[in-house]
Amino acid sequence: MNKLPEPTKDSFNFVTPKINHVKLDNNLNVYRVTKTQSELLSIVFILPIYEKSSKKIPPGCSNLILKLLFEQNIYNSKTSLQYQLENSGADPIYFSDAEKIVIGFQSTEDTWQKSLQILLNAINNINIDSKEFVRIQKLMIGEILQNKGNPMFLARSGLYKYLYKSDSTHSYTSIGQLNNIKKLTAVNLNKIALELIKITSNTKIALISKNENKEIVNILNQLKLSPIKSTDCQTIKEKKNSNLLIPTDIPSPQSIIVLGKRLSIPTLHERLCLEIFNEIFGGSFMSRLNVNLREKNGYSYGFGSSLNWARSTEPTIIAGGSVNTKNTKDSINEIKYEIESLFGENKISDQEIKNSIESVKLSYRKNFETHMSSISLVNKLIFENLELDFHDLYFGEIAKITKDGIYNYLHKNFSNLNDFSTVIVGDKKYLSELTETSTIIANTISADGII
Repeated sequence: MNKLPEPTKDSFNFVTPKINHVKLDNNLNVYRVTKTQSELLSIVFILPIYEKSSKKIPPGCSNLILKLLFEQNIYNSKTSLQYQLENSGADPIYFSDAEKIVIGFQSTEDTWQKSLQILLNAINNINIDSKEFVRIQKLMIGEILQNKGNPMFLARSGLYKYLYKSDSTHSYTSIGQLNNIKKLTAVNLNKIALELIKITSNTKIALISKNENKEIVNILNQLKLSPIKSTDCQTIKEKKNSNLLIPTDIPSPQSIIVLGKRLSIPTLHERLCLEIFNEIFGGSFMSRLNVNLREKNGYSYGFGSSLNWARSTEPTIIAGGSVNTKNTKDSINEIKYEIESLFGENKISDQEIKNSIESVKLSYRKNFETHMSSISLVNKLIFENLELDFHDLYFGEIAKITKDGIYNYLHKNFSNLNDFSTVIVGDKKYLSELTETSTIIANTISADGII
């Protein structure tokens, strides 16, 4: 049993911000987060991506579209959207993943009007310039080639490839793959951009400000929405767990180990049980994985786990970190032990659960500290199908977690390392040792096959 540190006993004056959802007359969904002590205003348009086929949305496509939207110099002033927003006193916000594209800005309560006008004009006038496309496409190709030397990138990319079917948009990282980026043309990308970057009744808007800001809501209410193209409801296909070894081109002092498992869709109570389990397993500095591989054996500088969520509310647990190359085999054996002993000689203790609950409560407050964390919270509510009062219920519900509840959920999903997909990037000599000793059964692929 690992003894997590006793949680602090200090008292905090903590009030969760108010979150309201309103459906405007034009059917736009606005999520308003009120932060009374902030002089800033943030607004983002959250554009869901319903298409799950990589044949229709090639790997890296949404990321390239965003770069062009904000960085190409084709607007009336011959400057980029990013420059225009910054010149209006706003900080641009834009990112994407397989579930969504998020675009917006952070400004002040007094200077948002011009910035909003600039952003809406760009959204309504998507036009990818062929010369700018070639320039930014080359930059992205260079970025992907650089990642060939990034072991963690290779490990993560390999894991997604093995967790999801190859024709799924979830089977690659947001940066995409080299061949797909090279094949894209300005004309084809512009067609995809026109489908992805548009405001429809499916668009969600997160507005974070010190008050309700009726003026900005009135502007949003007057927006003309684009029609919705019908899309079949698509599920994220299952794929049988398998393992992958990626040898590095040069000898490496460290190996990267990443393992992941797609889990069953949980109830609210099971969800909270999973969060407490993750805190114990690898979600904190004193978690089991880190204590074993770092503190006890000295194999790693840090090894942890986290939870990822898809729109289907399906969680994926991913664990990973770097380990000393010479201890790659030892590290795999210790990871095997930590997973299997959960169900045997080293079961989760009541004290671990108690300490983890208090630790999670304290860290949960960080969800409300900044505007960006508030945007993440709104995305969480939207794409994980959570109720608006989820954060109000959180503290009361998480206090009810028990050992039986955790194990009831774990037994549905895994019992040993073979139930996970594991990807290892490292020196060829030590990867060969893993297969020769049957420490792990895995396919081998070069870094070129990943990028």
